[in-house]
Amino acid sequence: MGKFSVRYRLFAVAMGAVALLACNRQSPIQQSPILLGATTTLEDSGILTELIDAFEDQHGVTIKPVIAGSGQIHQLIARGDIHTAITHDPMGEKRLLEDNVIRARDPLMRNDFLIIGPINDPAGVKRSRTTAEAFARIIQSGQTLVSRHDHSGTHQMERHWLAKASVTATPR
Repeated sequence: MGKFSVRYRLFAVAMGAVALLACNRQSPIQQSPILLGATTTLEDSGILTELIDAFEDQHGVTIKPVIAGSGQIHQLIARGDIHTAITHDPMGEKRLLEDNVIRARDPLMRNDFLIIGPINDPAGVKRSRTTAEAFARIIQSGQTLVSRHDHSGTHQMERHWLAKASVTATPR
């Protein structure tokens, strides 16, 4: 098997379920493409094209990716503009499930959230025991906290940790 074999198998299971759902009244199995919401991170990594090409070749379905940040993908899901999605905002995905916008949530991959900064660590982030404490130290020290501020999965995670830190300042 190729370098993407494990990931492909997970992707194949997810897309196979979507293909079955998408063919509800269409004959043959698929007349229009499956619209897959995917994040820019997934596309930029190069793996999305590999997965889609392999899946289309093996299953004879067409998948059209719709690329955006996780927050935008969640809005597209809520409006019914896409059939399925791969995002990296677990909290947002769980809200969609709780609100009955989606029927299932199957984690496919995970991200690590890293805080980077100057080597001299003027905010003392290295002494933090938790991510929330690290965010609090950055804000309380007056150092600049740069945010993506784009409603992406990364931005949602930043907001989560700022709230946990009980910090009211807005990142720049």
